[in-house]
Amino acid sequence: MAVDGPPSAVPSASAAPSAPSSASAPAASSASASAGPSAAGSTAPAPAPTRLDDVRGARPAALAPGAALGTAPGHTGPALLLHGSADGWAQTSAAVVDTSKSFTVSAVVRNDAATGARAVVTQGSGSYYSFYLGRDYWGSHDQWVFKVQTAAGGDDGTSRQAFSTGRATTGQWVMLTGVYDAGSRQIRLYVNGAPAQTTSVSGIWQAGGPLQIGRTRWKNTWTDPWDGALTNVQVWSQALPAERVTQLWRSGGRTAGTQPAAGWLLP
Repeated sequence: MAVDGPPSAVPSASAAPSAPSSASAPAASSASASAGPSAAGSTAPAPAPTRLDDVRGARPAALAPGAALGTAPGHTGPALLLHGSADGWAQTSAAVVDTSKSFTVSAVVRNDAATGARAVVTQGSGSYYSFYLGRDYWGSHDQWVFKVQTAAGGDDGTSRQAFSTGRATTGQWVMLTGVYDAGSRQIRLYVNGAPAQTTSVSGIWQAGGPLQIGRTRWKNTWTDPWDGALTNVQVWSQALPAERVTQLWRSGGRTAGTQPAAGWLLP
């Protein structure tokens, strides 16, 4: 099994099967207060939203200044729009996933970056992430990945990965799903509802810190900023079986037929 690679920026072409698309939707709703009437009697524009609401109501995610809510071509519903900047991300106030137990994380994503490692959903704010769903990139390597840290210390050698069979795509909607089965001690990556790779692990390190959307912690540094759009981000406190992941894909990433522990950017 390959070890974890550093964030890099070597140009490379991308190609993989495309994800289904749908018509654009009206602008996303968000939790923000409306401004009062101006001195001229007109109503001032509402301030930019500062958080993503959790569908379960318990785990809102704060938005950084460089993150924007809106819509994106080819997708119906709200989307988080990021531009590969250090101030483009969302973060919960505390950990959402207990990585000592089974869990599933999924998101529908569009990557706009030609190069570079890119984080979709990760957890941890200390020296290193505990899990990472996104794009792995170094040298000629350019694949979707679900990877985990199996021991403390933030060492690349203790990272274990499940990779996509094809290269990560650019400008196309893709549903990425990472599953950790604590019973079998395996991680699995699904791309567009189809199984990509299963990897055995010894367990997952319990990194401290909240859930991150659009960035990761790596060797005491914030890195891998997402460039593109993210939507239908969900977490389950169970290892979804393959048929549930297929159902999730067929629904456009909206529902797996079982309630998530938390979810953001859902229609």
